[in-house]
Amino acid sequence: MKKVFVIVISVLLFFSVAVVAINYLYPYYVHLSSVKYANEVKKSKIDKDNFILCSKNY
Repeated sequence: MKKVFVIVISVLLFFSVAVVAINYLYPYYVHLSSVKYANEVKKSKIDKDNFILCSKNY
């Protein structure tokens, strides 16, 4: 009985630690992915502008 109790407590502890870790890391991950996305959009916009400028020159 005591063994089961210890297992239940350890599982609950693990889940609480996991939830806390996710709550701390998730916003950071979202921020990183949004920055990456913004950079890609910026890059594609610059490429598009360069293409328009190049086509205007000819």
